[in-house]
Amino acid sequence: MEEKTTLEAQAMNLKDKVADIGRLRKELEETAEARQNLEGKFNDANARMENLRVELDQQQTTNRDLIKSKVQLESEIKKINLNLEAAKNEIEAFKKAFRDIHSEATLTSGRVRQRYFKPKNKE
Repeated sequence: MEEKTTLEAQAMNLKDKVADIGRLRKELEETAEARQNLEGKFNDANARMENLRVELDQQQTTNRDLIKSKVQLESEIKKINLNLEAAKNEIEAFKKAFRDIHSEATLTSGRVRQRYFKPKNKE
């Protein structure tokens, strides 16, 4: 009878071990699925990262081109502003010269009138 009890105890232990093995097998399968999911996500993340690197390189190239264009445009604006200032100064000089010429012409016209267009005296 003692042997029967020992065998029954061993049978129960074996059943528990089989149940544990089943539970462990299920956990292992779930872990494998989780690992596959993580690997898939990792691969997707790597692909996105590579795409972002390419995009970043393109944006950096565009940024360098824009900075170069900005420097060139600023240089052109400075030249244009210098030319504009020179043109304004030239216009002011022309205006002054024109006023001087106009003043001289007015004075000359007055002298010519006085000299050649004297009113006739009524006697």
